[in-house]
Amino acid sequence: FAVSFGVTGIGGVWSFFAILADMTSGDGGVTMVLSAITLLVGGVMSLITLFYIVEQRFVARKMAMATLVTCYVLSALTSLISLVADCASRPSYGWERLISVSSCTASDIITTVGGLVVSAITTCLLIMYFRVSERVKATLVK
Repeated sequence: FAVSFGVTGIGGVWSFFAILADMTSGDGGVTMVLSAITLLVGGVMSLITLFYIVEQRFVARKMAMATLVTCYVLSALTSLISLVADCASRPSYGWERLISVSSCTASDIITTVGGLVVSAITTCLLIMYFRVSERVKATLVK
């Protein structure tokens, strides 16, 4: 898990700066801003968790669970907002805005919901591991 949190942390921080570089070209929409925030928060929390795991601190268990839940919630919000932003049609004026048909397809919704469900299951399994594992309890004792 130390390697996993380390790679996730470094990758998240690096991706944050890559998105910032892309946003300087003027293409920064809501989705890019949310992605940047999600990557930065997730990356920093992962690096803090890595520090606690390496130091074998008792608080590492709770920090790992908090990191997993925070990353899931932020990425789920980003996915849902991205889906809404991509699917919403935006007429320029009048009543057309109220009666406009969304350009969202069933496959877009199914793919997003499927990704959220699989991520939720994975997050729950990892949290259960950190809560129940005797190995984790024996290792993180300081």
